[in-house]
Amino acid sequence: MIRINEIKDFNDFLPLKEKWNSLLKKSTTNSVFLSHEWIRCWWEAYGREKKISIILFFEGDNLKAIGPLMVSKRIFNGLPIKSISFIENDETPHCGLLVDRSYEFSIILSTLIQHLTSQKKWDIILFRKVFENNQIYDELKCICNRRNYSLVSRKSLCSPILKIESDWDSFYSGKSQRFKKKIRYDLNRLKKQGCIEIQMHESLEQIEKVLDDIFRVGLRSWQGKKGKSIGSTKQNRLFFSKLPRALNENENGILIWTLSLDGKIISYEYHVKQKDYVYALRGEYDTRHQPVGPGVVLDSEIVRNLFNNRVRRYNMCGDPYPYKLRWTSDILPHKDIIIFNRRPYAMLLLFLESRVRPILINVLKNKKNSAHSLNMKEQGGPVCHR
Repeated sequence: MIRINEIKDFNDFLPLKEKWNSLLKKSTTNSVFLSHEWIRCWWEAYGREKKISIILFFEGDNLKAIGPLMVSKRIFNGLPIKSISFIENDETPHCGLLVDRSYEFSIILSTLIQHLTSQKKWDIILFRKVFENNQIYDELKCICNRRNYSLVSRKSLCSPILKIESDWDSFYSGKSQRFKKKIRYDLNRLKKQGCIEIQMHESLEQIEKVLDDIFRVGLRSWQGKKGKSIGSTKQNRLFFSKLPRALNENENGILIWTLSLDGKIISYEYHVKQKDYVYALRGEYDTRHQPVGPGVVLDSEIVRNLFNNRVRRYNMCGDPYPYKLRWTSDILPHKDIIIFNRRPYAMLLLFLESRVRPILINVLKNKKNSAHSLNMKEQGGPVCHR
């Protein structure tokens, strides 16, 4: 018989570290982004004005699953709502539940939804960035149908994955001449600007020494202009400062790559490493140096190094931007899963999500395509109509 215990105080979460990480190693999603250390750092940085709601599932005295959840107020399709969601934000590459792989996943999920839906003061249950092939979606769909709750899924992140299955020379020789020429061109232009140095910072001492420098680079990046860089907010600076020391406590860790011009850092990448798997959590460059392509140069050196250091997978995180797809065509798709309460306000949210939002997306897509076609026509370029 499964029983649950809900943690509503952050201080009650802290002593769970040993049991939490022990379960994580036995779970179907043994991910650093579900570790006790990651959740702790995240909450200390971003947890203000949110309520922690971690659900523990026991069979007897044995911990069988954990739902790392929170309750928060947010904006959803332009309207204010109260949501139950994973403990995450845009800095989190993927989310999920911790479930002992020897236990029946459907029992955990059914018990979780029964518990959450018994709490009436919520508008949506939002499970963001779940792996598309994860069984959570199919199970939730069946559970919601039985309990008469509406469920909608959205396409979420489509993260490019570089599978490292050969040596560097074999891999690089298969890249196009145009691509390799671009890298050489940017490297040569950068060298003409001054002395360049690329470094990997791995020890805690090395990382903490360059943190302020990469925060400053972030402020001068495109993300910095939007107020979304690694150094733009107190919360971001706190989170990215805490992670290295927290993850250094176990087998995971942080790698920071920097590219310096005449001794001054102008580009960086902030990576999370879990065994032979590397995640590119953040990467920014000083836009004053955009014409000489510091991001391209740094990225190529990082990929070469990963091949030579027996990394098995390189998750570039985020969406499949063209600069990522130059390295790989493999994509790891995610879903956002949304469950709506049966109250009238939640039904309005469901209508906006399932009926209005698709129309608006289609209108914006058509406007963008029309603008692109017009621009090509004005430039004398080809216009292709399908």
